[in-house]
Amino acid sequence: MAKTDNLTDFLIGVANAIRTKKGTTAKINPQNFEAEIGGITTSKPEQEKTAEATNRQQIILPDSGKTLSKVVVEASPLPNSANLAYENKNGCLIAIGSKTLLLGCENSVIPNDNSVITIGEYAFYRCADLTNVVIPNSVTSIERYAFGGCSGLTSVTIPNSVTSIGGNAFWWCTGLTSVTIPDSVTNIGDFAFSLCRGIINVTIGSGVTNIGGYAFDGCRELTTITVDKMNTVYYSENNCIIEKSTKRLISGCNTSIIPNDVTSIESYAFSERYKLINVNIPNSVASIGSSAFESCLGLISVTIGNGVTNIGSSAFYNCGGLTSITIPDSVTFIGDGVFKSCSGIESLVVATGNKKYHSTNNCIIETDIKALIVGCKTSIIPSDDSVTSIADNAFYGCDGLTSITIPDSVTNIGRVAFGFCDNLADITMLSTIPPQLSNNSFPLNVTTITVPAGCGEAYKTADSWKNYADKIVEAEV
Repeated sequence: MAKTDNLTDFLIGVANAIRTKKGTTAKINPQNFEAEIGGITTSKPEQEKTAEATNRQQIILPDSGKTLSKVVVEASPLPNSANLAYENKNGCLIAIGSKTLLLGCENSVIPNDNSVITIGEYAFYRCADLTNVVIPNSVTSIERYAFGGCSGLTSVTIPNSVTSIGGNAFWWCTGLTSVTIPDSVTNIGDFAFSLCRGIINVTIGSGVTNIGGYAFDGCRELTTITVDKMNTVYYSENNCIIEKSTKRLISGCNTSIIPNDVTSIESYAFSERYKLINVNIPNSVASIGSSAFESCLGLISVTIGNGVTNIGSSAFYNCGGLTSITIPDSVTFIGDGVFKSCSGIESLVVATGNKKYHSTNNCIIETDIKALIVGCKTSIIPSDDSVTSIADNAFYGCDGLTSITIPDSVTNIGRVAFGFCDNLADITMLSTIPPQLSNNSFPLNVTTITVPAGCGEAYKTADSWKNYADKIVEAEV
């Protein structure tokens, strides 16, 4: 096959899950899936083969054979099955030996007769019309992507028998508004509830000992987080999940106040908390993880405590409501693109006691290597030889920047340094030698790049500058 459609992708996921259960580690090659699966097909007519998996209404398993040979996706009643390896119950395809629910649909009701102990990988993946799920108390494991992409799911009941919720298990279940993790659960996998944009309340039971990375990333409406007081690994305070032994803040929400004893804020801890307005990072915090506050669109004020030494890449990416930033003298590392797409910033200040960075003219500069690492719409690049390079993403997404003059001390301009500066019209270059330029350093909609008199040809023929040849003009003498 030249390419696969969404239904094919779904079937590949099912087949891979079956292979895993049988101890086979090799995965299906999407380009040769029909041959590799050995007979798994759909009954859709040719003109319907592009149908989304979200249209699944019923599943039919053939009555003969000991291995899965055919999956029929259509709106017809489910017949009784005599298959010795698989059975169908209540619109669910179940592996008899392992008691794994392999495939479900919008009409499925998970059997409550002890025939299911595992909800398998991708079992209900992208069943957009699935609205309610009651998981019976025979189930001990919900595997990865089991309900991933079930955007219509508004209610799920997780029983006190479940011990593990796999990675991405409820990813992109945008209709969920509340989640209760029972005391029996010990593991919540990476991205387990990522992009569940409707979730308001999360309650975590006493048994959870591991919360994977980005478990609640992108939960825009998250307002309250509660951890059972008997939990030995995590606790909640001020609507934050915190690891007891390390005081790491794992996840926060729109109403969080960071406690004064937190030592670090983990990556994506507050990602897409649209209603978070003010953040005070206490002096106890040493590290702010990558993308910790990414896309907090309502955030208008952040105070970075004097104990912070490390600010991870994209930590405040796309926080367009911020207007001013002060970096304390304790900071020794600022990652790539920390404030990219923060189009509202007008003031960038580094405390005078900082030994690694300084600020001039609303530019943050890494002093020893003379790299301008963060700029904003009001920046003026200093011409005192304190800047020789403009770092990757330095001005990325500065919509308010309309013109910039780059002094002759600058010899290198990094990747997308001025990327998505959509209103940047005029650039003035003061160096007679074209600086090294990365691809896409400037937006393509720049109107004019003015270079010193007599240097037009040198710029137009230099690597990467060629992309802007029609914009380059020489300054008048």
